[in-house]
Amino acid sequence: MAHYLAADFGGTVIKTRILDENGSFCSPIRTFPSRSKENADTLLSHFKAVLHDALDDAPDPQDVQFAGLAFPGPFDYEAGIPLMKDINKYDALYGVNLLEFFGEHFPQMTFQFANDADLFGLGEYRFCGGTRPERVMYLCIGTGLGSCFVENGTLIKSRDDVPPRGWVFDTPFEGDIIDRLVSGSALRQMMNEIPSLRALPDVKAAADRALAGDPDAITLYHAFGGRLARAAAPFLDRFSPGMLVIGGQIAKSFALFGDEIRQVCNDRQIALHLCPDSADFAMKGVLCLF
Repeated sequence: MAHYLAADFGGTVIKTRILDENGSFCSPIRTFPSRSKENADTLLSHFKAVLHDALDDAPDPQDVQFAGLAFPGPFDYEAGIPLMKDINKYDALYGVNLLEFFGEHFPQMTFQFANDADLFGLGEYRFCGGTRPERVMYLCIGTGLGSCFVENGTLIKSRDDVPPRGWVFDTPFEGDIIDRLVSGSALRQMMNEIPSLRALPDVKAAADRALAGDPDAITLYHAFGGRLARAAAPFLDRFSPGMLVIGGQIAKSFALFGDEIRQVCNDRQIALHLCPDSADFAMKGVLCLF
């Protein structure tokens, strides 16, 4: 049986896992520091070591014939070339052909590159364990805001009813772009503007305050939810999905900010589904690349 290596190269950590051709995990998740601010030689050496360690988790490393690697954008995913610049993660790899690099060091494997939000949508649509409507819009709220649009199991990336590449993050919104107003980073910035929350270590601490009844924290999450609803509504109107699926770390606090996006969906007769296991589905989405 062929096996697959899934790796998510995040800005803080790299996660890897081995899957079989049915989408079942054959290894525990492995986590490595990303070292994303290092120079190119250091990063390439680190990537090679990460994949060697990940292959050691396989029942038989020789059976791992395919590897799907998720990288943040901008990135030429077809060619395997990072285009990240001045975003403080993997900048040193700008223009480096990773497809050639990995192919040279792991010639037994076929490599594909993808955006993590795209993999989340593909994996959730195929492996959710239930039925999905013809069209589904996916939002993944983590440090940034990932998105994709899926129709009959296929990513829609260049059509009039979706944004370019299926990514909403750089769409102009309320004097800025969506990613800087509707994301984990945006939520952190909103906290900094509230004196009683400014000293908290992270957004989870603010969520804990809100759950405990802190009025400032409740107001924070309500304002964030309003932004999300206003940002998402035009895309829902254009794409007309049967379902909106929301994942990512921030989605775990959905009870604090979800009322308005739920109302937006109800008004349009769009089902709403929360996916707390978005990282697992992104790993499973690797199978959809091959």
